[in-house]
Amino acid sequence: LIMACKYAMESLVKIVLNLDACQTGPLINLKTIRNENALHFACRSHSVRIIYLLRAHGGSMIDEELLSNDGLRPIDVAASTGNIDVLDAMLSPTPLAPSPVGTKMAKRWEQGGKGNQYKGLHRLTHDISKQRLGRALLAAGKFGRLNCIERLIGYYRCAVNVVDANKNTPLHLAVQHNQYHAAKRLKRYGVPLQARNNQNQTVADVAALKIREEIIYGGKDGSGRLGSGAKKMLDLLQMPFASVVHK
Repeated sequence: LIMACKYAMESLVKIVLNLDACQTGPLINLKTIRNENALHFACRSHSVRIIYLLRAHGGSMIDEELLSNDGLRPIDVAASTGNIDVLDAMLSPTPLAPSPVGTKMAKRWEQGGKGNQYKGLHRLTHDISKQRLGRALLAAGKFGRLNCIERLIGYYRCAVNVVDANKNTPLHLAVQHNQYHAAKRLKRYGVPLQARNNQNQTVADVAALKIREEIIYGGKDGSGRLGSGAKKMLDLLQMPFASVVHK
């Protein structure tokens, strides 16, 4: 099942899900040595149809909160792909049925009534929990996925002041992982610059620390100057910037 999800083999996934071992639960939650289940791999392979099959078949049996050895849940992997169809498939409170277009990466969803034109989840009536949106935004900041950040804040109106277990905001994570463009977008959306994490660090403190680390350990960006990558990030954070206003 995991290998079928990894290589987006939808027909094989359907066969495996019809086995007795899957009907009673144990098989659908088998994990790899990296503590990843089939849903992690379906997200990573951008297979929205397989995500639907796993969520629709597994129901409460499939563990959508499973943390891998890398500290990633399936929703985090979905955000890391930068594919908003995969993100929508995992954000949806109930399994979001892809339209039967005969492709492993369907770009449309069943809407009922006339036609199956893709509209995604409604921006006002999506019923996605705040916790789920927040987790996805933290992952989008960490992996620098601009289209997912835009989808989560600009479309779903996700709160910008969400934090992880260490009280890092999405902007903290973007700075920590050198995601310059994601940091720029998050700053424009008004993620608080003075918020402090568990180590009492603001985002500017994190950027200053990374400058020292780059100089000490010899990190370089494209310009070849020691510490210049983090310096560029720090300059961005200190620059006056008008926040984006939701309309």
